[in-house]
Amino acid sequence: MFPFVKKLFPFIPLLLFPLLIRADVVISNPLTSNSVEGIVSGLSNFVLKVGLAVAPVMIIVAGFFYITAQGDPEKIKKANNIIFWTIVGLGVILLSKGIVAIIKELLKVKSS
Repeated sequence: MFPFVKKLFPFIPLLLFPLLIRADVVISNPLTSNSVEGIVSGLSNFVLKVGLAVAPVMIIVAGFFYITAQGDPEKIKKANNIIFWTIVGLGVILLSKGIVAIIKELLKVKSS
């Protein structure tokens, strides 16, 4: 038997529980939009919000690496890389709305 099946085996009764109590299980659409444009817009909004929350944390982590480096060139290089890639990622995230608008314009998509 596969190892992952052994790990999942105790959870099989949980999957059958709704059938045992004859519950009506309704799975609703978790997406707030039914169009591709709406999904892409929602995804870019989500990435923007997460990126704006994570970027300052990464800058603080890099600052911690600077403080604890004590002149070690490897740790300083690691802190520089964290700051560099955080700024690059933040730039891409901030440009994501513009990139989506440019692609919509190139494909002549009309906003609904």
